[in-house]
Amino acid sequence: MSQPDPSHQAPQQSYPPQPPKKKHGCLWTAIIGLVVVVIVVIAAVSCMAKGANDAVNAVDSATSAQHKVVYKVTTNGKANITYGASSGTSTEDITKDWTKTQTITGWDGVSLTVTGDMDGATKVSCEILVDGKSEATNSGSGDMASASCDATSIK
Repeated sequence: MSQPDPSHQAPQQSYPPQPPKKKHGCLWTAIIGLVVVVIVVIAAVSCMAKGANDAVNAVDSATSAQHKVVYKVTTNGKANITYGASSGTSTEDITKDWTKTQTITGWDGVSLTVTGDMDGATKVSCEILVDGKSEATNSGSGDMASASCDATSIK
């Protein structure tokens, strides 16, 4: 029997087979990925804090802002009116058209109600203007004619 030619033999492997050597590139990829995640989280927290600060400033501005409120009533007879903000109202009896101007700090809504006398020919109307802009109007006629105007938010 002939002996195999040593030049044609497969290279010998050691047993057990050795695992391939680890590359250190994966570690750097993980570190860079972690740094990117930390930067994104810091940016997101910073944006949320700015948004919360802006909301607080908007509420503070709304509660300290001053508004000129004009209440207007027209009537062709005797009427009773109630007007004011939710923090306090006033009542008056009138016999002709009526206007009242108030400056209100902050905003909690305002209302105006007019109720006519019991004669059947009474006509009444109301209007509320806030900072020069009409926010509510209404009218009524007949026995105890009534009209209500509410401005609960600034448009």
